[in-house]
Amino acid sequence: MPAKFIGEKLLVKSNFADDEKNTETQSVVVLHLGGRDSLSNLSGIHGVHLGHIEYVTTDPTRTTITWVQRRNGDGSTTDYASSSLKGAAPQGERRLMDCIDCHNRAAHTMQTAEDALNRAMVEGAVSPELPWVHKKGIELLKAYYSSEADARAKIPEQLTAFYRSEHPEVLAAKPALVKAAGEGLVSIFTTNVFPEMKVTWGTHPNHIGHMSYPGCFRCHDGEHSAKDGKSITQDCAACHNLLAVDEAKPKVLADLGIQ
Repeated sequence: MPAKFIGEKLLVKSNFADDEKNTETQSVVVLHLGGRDSLSNLSGIHGVHLGHIEYVTTDPTRTTITWVQRRNGDGSTTDYASSSLKGAAPQGERRLMDCIDCHNRAAHTMQTAEDALNRAMVEGAVSPELPWVHKKGIELLKAYYSSEADARAKIPEQLTAFYRSEHPEVLAAKPALVKAAGEGLVSIFTTNVFPEMKVTWGTHPNHIGHMSYPGCFRCHDGEHSAKDGKSITQDCAACHNLLAVDEAKPKVLADLGIQ
């Protein structure tokens, strides 16, 4: 495992509200990535999952996991069964866990509309200076378009029409920002939604994390228990420490010299 996956990682994530000012808040998380160090000691998220773990899943996207077996350090195994089984034997695909069970979108990360727009606003592709652009942007991104060409035409057109109708002063003062925002929304849509292939928001889940999709909670949901009654941990601190959650200009970032 590459050394960059050893240890801790600081994650800063911005979120823009659906108000007129697109109010920005940030969450700051320290991820305990861990892994295998030079002495072969295992720790953190990667370390815990580097051991021998098998599971049974019942759907093609491997979102529903009903049974997990972990091989312990002494060679024994512990089985964790979902409460949904109600004592029945697990039925489905049995699989040895590897990297792509979490990193399943390694080649093409399919973002949610919210995550993609938040990122575009942080990077300035869609300007937070435009009033209501987050709310209107999400509305336009999630609207139905019959094809990519249809989306390319309608998204900028409808964004411009919104400002022409509701905020003509903004369109008059910042036409370049409105034009760029329309292009930014088109870019978000065309890299995540493919109407001709019937691929839309959520068609291909991303199993990393647990905010937009079940992800970690496929197993760490408190519903997978062993015969002794112990469940797969739901302890948040096992994977990360939350330093700030949806705060405006978190103090911790200033203390770290980041903001």
